[in-house]
Amino acid sequence: GLLDGFQLWLNLPASDKMTAPWYRDIPLEEVPRVTTDDGVTVQVIAGRTHGIDGAVQRAHTEPLYLDLEIPAGVTFEQPIPAGHNAFVYVFRGEAVIDGKGVPQTRMAILDNAAGADGVRIKAIAPTRLLVLADPLRAAAVPLARWSALALHHQVDVLLLVDPLEMQPPTDALDFIAERSRVRVDLRSAQVRAHWQDYFAAPLQQLQDSLATRRVTTHVISTDAPSSGWLAPAVREVVS
Repeated sequence: GLLDGFQLWLNLPASDKMTAPWYRDIPLEEVPRVTTDDGVTVQVIAGRTHGIDGAVQRAHTEPLYLDLEIPAGVTFEQPIPAGHNAFVYVFRGEAVIDGKGVPQTRMAILDNAAGADGVRIKAIAPTRLLVLADPLRAAAVPLARWSALALHHQVDVLLLVDPLEMQPPTDALDFIAERSRVRVDLRSAQVRAHWQDYFAAPLQQLQDSLATRRVTTHVISTDAPSSGWLAPAVREVVS
């Protein structure tokens, strides 16, 4: 049958980035479960709700992670501490939050303005969703959204680019079409404009965007020997 899986990355404060990693497997039977008077089933994966502590308690990140099953027409309310970022992800059914519909496989990012103290969710149909939150302070560092990497250290990224995309076309190429030889002049202004718009400009935009996140990029042709980019020289050894 259908299996729903979710992966959540929590951003540690800078002072805790280099702490020793650890792993804990939490079987389903160890995840606290509570059913409200309205018939809402809540699995408390992390955080606290309705007087129940979740299976995961982390002092540094203080996450809230709830898995809810809400019957049609029922409203569920969840307090969220001030100073937390929060969102709701509906993976089955449909919900309404603050008068706005949130259909299946859609996310609602909640307002964390001063005075906001929680979320009220109404299920339009039998609905399954996640409620997640963590403190603003955990997110108050520059992030590269293409990964779970918090940029507290210098990061280098290698961009492997097709050699045909690294410089403007300078040749005329012959093609066989319908038994006829066709010559395409790649030196035309139209072709060069296409290269600029679809290859050069996006590549530069990517580099500029990464630079704002303290990421140094190195553009390398895929024709270059792999030894040049698979085994970069050691710049520093940290004990």
